[in-house]
Amino acid sequence: MEPTLSSGDLLLVDVSVRRIRNEALYVLVRDDDVYVKRAQRRLNGTVLITSDNERYPPEEFSEADADRLRVAGRVAWYGRSI
Repeated sequence: MEPTLSSGDLLLVDVSVRRIRNEALYVLVRDDDVYVKRAQRRLNGTVLITSDNERYPPEEFSEADADRLRVAGRVAWYGRSI
């Protein structure tokens, strides 16, 4: 998620958020992998996952495939050492 997040940043995650509600930073789990990405639920039921790092292209999940994504929480705050 560089340049927004860097390795070693501290995240405060609101684990009460279990569904994608709007475009925000979410902690997502798919299979055994954990990601911090921007997620947006679209009107047609698909979910668009994007990274602030341009090396990673956006991914769109169909409504059925989106069920494989588990929302572990929404990033509420982040900080880093200077």
